[in-house]
Amino acid sequence: MSVDKVIHEFMNYSSLKLDRPDLEIIRNLKIRYDLEKIVIYDPLPEKLKNHIRDYFYSLPQRRIIALQFEENKFHVAA
Repeated sequence: MSVDKVIHEFMNYSSLKLDRPDLEIIRNLKIRYDLEKIVIYDPLPEKLKNHIRDYFYSLPQRRIIALQFEENKFHVAA
C-alpha cells in the first residue's frame, strides 16, 4: 500500500473521530513520511498524539514502522 493512501485513509478516519478544530490541526501539520516512518514537526496536544498513535499502531494492517514527534524543531524541505 502506498504511503499516500495510508495518509488519505488516516485523514478519512480522523474526519469521523475528531471535532472540527482538532481536525484542522491535523490537516495543517508539517510532516514528512515514507514507508518506514512518519515525522511530525508541529507541537500537538497529547490527545491528538494519542489519536495518531492509536490509528497507526493499533490496527495490524498499518505498514508504518515508527511515529516520531519532533516538536519545536525546524524541517527544511529539500
